[in-house]
Amino acid sequence: MAAIGESYVIAVARLRGATGERDVLTFGRYFDRFERRSGCWRFSERRFVLDHSMTASCNSAPLPEMDVPGDGRGAFAPHDPIYRFWPAG
Repeated sequence: MAAIGESYVIAVARLRGATGERDVLTFGRYFDRFERRSGCWRFSERRFVLDHSMTASCNSAPLPEMDVPGDGRGAFAPHDPIYRFWPAG
């Protein structure tokens, strides 16, 4: 058995260099071929297509018109709001 698929991706990266930090935003697609082997679907081929990419200077402070309350802004663990919704383990 075989199948094909297309997946969309949006990637954000922060690059640090001698002139400072820049944010890179990339839009693209993966074209995949799958084969079923021993009852499991596996990738047999993957290709990436770059649809668009852009860079901008990094602004670590939020824009005033885009600001949200402190409990609504995403952050790295454990300060991200999702941790208030997960049960304590």
